[in-house]
Amino acid sequence: GPVGLVGKPLRPGEGYDGEVVWYDALAVDPFVAKCSKPVATASEGQCLRTVYLAPGIAAVYSFPETALVGWRTFDAVMGKRLRAIGAL
Repeated sequence: GPVGLVGKPLRPGEGYDGEVVWYDALAVDPFVAKCSKPVATASEGQCLRTVYLAPGIAAVYSFPETALVGWRTFDAVMGKRLRAIGAL
């Protein structure tokens, strides 16, 4: 997996077969993303990240699994976009 992240495969048979939760074990808020294998017609897996913006407000965004290598810059890049629409 990406340098600096720990991947924890979710248990198959509970509806999470092929999904992995990625986290930064050294962070105060360790969750980075949850990724799933590509669906039959997709060429790559997809990941979801949830970010809490303010009390009562959160953003969930999806990105290709190949972008997970840039996990350290997610919040800075998305922060600019969220500020542009007034969400931060």
